[in-house]
Amino acid sequence: MRLLTEAGADVPLPELDRTHGAKLRAHLVAKGIKGQSVKNLIGPLQALLNVAVDAGKLTVNPWAGLKIDTSDSTQRLPWRTQDLKKLVATNNARDNAGRWLLPLGLYSSARIGELAQLELADIKQIDGVWCIEVHDRRTDGHLNRTVKTKAGERSIPIHQHLIDLGFLEFVEASKKAAERFVFPRFIQKGKRRPGDLAGLDFLKLRESANVALDERFTFHSLRHNGRSMLAAAGVNEQIIDKLVGHESGTVQGRYTHADVATLAAAVSKLDWTALDLRRTQ
Repeated sequence: MRLLTEAGADVPLPELDRTHGAKLRAHLVAKGIKGQSVKNLIGPLQALLNVAVDAGKLTVNPWAGLKIDTSDSTQRLPWRTQDLKKLVATNNARDNAGRWLLPLGLYSSARIGELAQLELADIKQIDGVWCIEVHDRRTDGHLNRTVKTKAGERSIPIHQHLIDLGFLEFVEASKKAAERFVFPRFIQKGKRRPGDLAGLDFLKLRESANVALDERFTFHSLRHNGRSMLAAAGVNEQIIDKLVGHESGTVQGRYTHADVATLAAAVSKLDWTALDLRRTQ
């Protein structure tokens, strides 16, 4: 209950909703508490809410099925702002296509492999909204596209800050230069997957930025940052799942079909302006 208060989720019982559970989860992860420990702390509160339902104090348990990741959270933590600022400062000085990997990770919460395999044709307008289409449809000469799960196939609206930084201009210029891929260097024949090559690129970036190597903080950690930021902004749990490409553990989640406008409104809640991302000079 003390942690619930710390997370800013201590509200009267009738006002408690799923957003408060997400805020508590994000607060625990930000404190460095690992996955199973997060579950052990939230589980009793979920059980207490069941008691409230049985007692007629609530009609339904608002935290029923609240997802607690006990795998990724155990290994990876959200990035600290001070380290992200170092990465961004170094990345701002890059002038090749690889400079877009970090900003896209910040504003899409996509997996590194999903971004590394993108074709320029995957950057498109859907219902009037510019989006990144993540899919595993094979095209000529690009047969190793993958998504982690069926939920990984999705459209991610492009944040306005990315547009302001010149991402769409970069895409158009690449098309005019007869490029096919967003990150040509990551698409190579042989056994090296695009995501592996992108991972090496990110490793070089952190070395250049003098950010210590720590397996708890990887490119994948940006997904934790994004999820926590969206939850803290009050974005619905099922909408967050749709954006990051997670399977929902609830029946409601499996049948939630958000339109692009709804997803775009959620993406707009991501705010990385404090990191001082800059356009290519």
